Amino acid sequence: AALATCERLREGLMAIDFTDIDPSLRITASFGVAAAEGIDTHHRLLLQADQALYRAKANGRNRVEG
Repeated sequence: AALATCERLREGLMAIDFTDIDPSLRITASFGVAAAEGIDTHHRLLLQADQALYRAKANGRNRVEG
């Protein structure tokens, strides 16, 4: 569910029309998602989400990785 939610957020950001501010302005986002199941500390959970975010950026940005 978290992956789908992040994907909807990513698509929603891309759909915002900023032409009244600047015709070339476009906003994109990358998301990293981690599952808490089986994770023993918040630090480890954040580390996994951070690693997923960096994968999203490395794989071309403007994407969701889990």
